[in-house]
Amino acid sequence: MMGRELLGVYSGFPERCHQVSFLEVHAPIQDIQRAVVNALYGLNGRSVGDYWSRSVGADIDVIFEFGVAEDLTFHYINSDTLNLLLKAIGERVFRLLDFISIIRYYVKSADVNGKRKPLRFDYYFLRFIFGGRERYLEIRVFHEKGPQRVSPREMVEFLAENIILAHRRDRC
Repeated sequence: MMGRELLGVYSGFPERCHQVSFLEVHAPIQDIQRAVVNALYGLNGRSVGDYWSRSVGADIDVIFEFGVAEDLTFHYINSDTLNLLLKAIGERVFRLLDFISIIRYYVKSADVNGKRKPLRFDYYFLRFIFGGRERYLEIRVFHEKGPQRVSPREMVEFLAENIILAHRRDRC
């Protein structure tokens, strides 16, 4: 089980980033943190190739996987991890939350054996900083490796849209 002291913090997060963005927020920090975690959980393992068809190609399937940091390791955000994170957010406000994102790419058409052809994956580190600038959520993106079919800027735009949707769902 994850330790509460190191939950959400990747001690190996790189000093330099490939993208730094600020999103204006008009909600309590804990609500935004819940929206971030719920958005990432909702995207985990889902095919979102239609969203990316213009930038990566209509014949490529795109699947995101997210894990939350705990010191130097990451835990896939499944329902157990989601519940642990939401409970921790309810107990305290995190100054930052770190995640890994693995973006898997597959050629949509299956081969003669019915298997999709995997392409090289992208690996990103994500850092969400809450309250660094009043009323802003800072998102830092570091591209660790891969072909960068999805740029860091596109990654932030995609995540921002999904966080906003998750926040709206949480309020209903």
